[in-house]
Amino acid sequence: MVQAEPFIPFFGVIEDVNDPEKIGRVRVRVHGYHSPSAGMIPTEMLQWFSCVVSNSAAQKGLGSSPTGYEIGTTVFGYFVEKTFQTGIVIGGLNGFTQGTSDVSALARGEDHPVAQARESNRITSIQGPMQKGEWGEAPYTNKAVYPNNHVFETRTRIVKEFDGTEGEERIHEFHPSGTYYDIDADGNKTVKVVGDNYELIAGNDRIFINGDVNMTVTGDANWYIGGNMNIQVDGDKSEVVQGNVKEYYAGDWSILSGGSVGVDGSTIDLNSGVASGNSGIPITIPKEYDIEFVRAAVLLTSRYAQFDEPSEINKVPDDYPQDTPPSDYDGEPIEEAEVEDEEKPTPELEDCRIIELPINYNIRLSPNYTIGDLSRDIPIFPHSIRSQVNLTEQEIVCNLQALAENILEPLREEYGTFRINSGFRVGSGRSQHNRGQAADIQEPSWSNQKHLEVAEWMAKNLPVDQLICEHGNSIWIHVSFDRNKSAQRGELMTMINGRFMPGLKLFY
Repeated sequence: MVQAEPFIPFFGVIEDVNDPEKIGRVRVRVHGYHSPSAGMIPTEMLQWFSCVVSNSAAQKGLGSSPTGYEIGTTVFGYFVEKTFQTGIVIGGLNGFTQGTSDVSALARGEDHPVAQARESNRITSIQGPMQKGEWGEAPYTNKAVYPNNHVFETRTRIVKEFDGTEGEERIHEFHPSGTYYDIDADGNKTVKVVGDNYELIAGNDRIFINGDVNMTVTGDANWYIGGNMNIQVDGDKSEVVQGNVKEYYAGDWSILSGGSVGVDGSTIDLNSGVASGNSGIPITIPKEYDIEFVRAAVLLTSRYAQFDEPSEINKVPDDYPQDTPPSDYDGEPIEEAEVEDEEKPTPELEDCRIIELPINYNIRLSPNYTIGDLSRDIPIFPHSIRSQVNLTEQEIVCNLQALAENILEPLREEYGTFRINSGFRVGSGRSQHNRGQAADIQEPSWSNQKHLEVAEWMAKNLPVDQLICEHGNSIWIHVSFDRNKSAQRGELMTMINGRFMPGLKLFY
């Protein structure tokens, strides 16, 4: 019978943990076997010893990795053969290094750099919403009683604490950047992220809060909801907005009130021109008038300003309201542009920008215009791009790019900056806006005559498909470009009081 070689125990100190095979081995200077002098036996001449992985799988990457030892750790192990060339490390021994305990100060309940970092970066004053007062970040507390705090700590101060001290139970996880989460003895949880925070939920999310919610956002807050949004408030609802409020509804807007409806303002401005560039129609409603007066005022002053082209309305409705022009309007044009309709070939187009969904509205269509500049981010009449009228989002973006490159960029180079009142619009497809092929432009610094001059220059120098000089209570220019046509129509028109006529004319 072959007799097994005896295991010979040893104590030693780890001098190298950078195993070239990356299998968790360490180099150990064994007491009583190796010379204590590195000059006699350099570290690189020491043997690599394997380490026992306690209570964890040791194969195929499962369990805890055997990489927790640090240089300088005193270890216990065995030589496994009589030549003393092969050994295994069973475990490390804690003691004192340069007079200091090897056990983490956190486990001992003593001061630690993590506690100092938490306190020095603590936010103590955060303004709450709706006059709820200030609040702040809770301080870090460690009331651990040795040996109840179980600590994992790396050389770079990544820390996990599981404190089982009776009455002071805590869970704490800390990253050197300052990001952490903390659960205290009362069950309060604090999460702090010093960088960006991302949370993605592929399924449903349900949140129950049996108390108040206070949220403070020092920057912008943006929500995108792909489906319906439902809010139920069993009590009162209050909103305080220090700036302006803009709301857009593609469908109907209904208000159902079980009590009274109050509107209080120095003026109530109906049809303020966001769709067309018209100036507002201020209506002062005395308090003695009821809601029927308001309804009548709305009917009398409503207009069809969202219709830019004859194809959108087919014919003027019998009850189409008349605009109120300036007092010098006498029914005849003040000026007419000396230019006629002229069909022009469609220029050769650059490759269309390829987009991904959801659309990144910051993608540039041309040197001066992004996708958002011609759709969602227009301050006057914004619309988010969606597939419609048998066009995909990609095709609509391609149309907007062709419009920017062939119309808006050369116009900007000639006349400088101007305002875009409307670009892409959600709709039935009767307007080129609905296809991303049209824009309404207006510049408050230009006179009425200057708008006509600009329209005339566009007709002469740009491949416009349709150009309309539109009159509301002010003037704006509707211009379109159709990249799918071999030639642009060069159609020139004027609209006033809902009537369309050929040519570019100025009435104001």
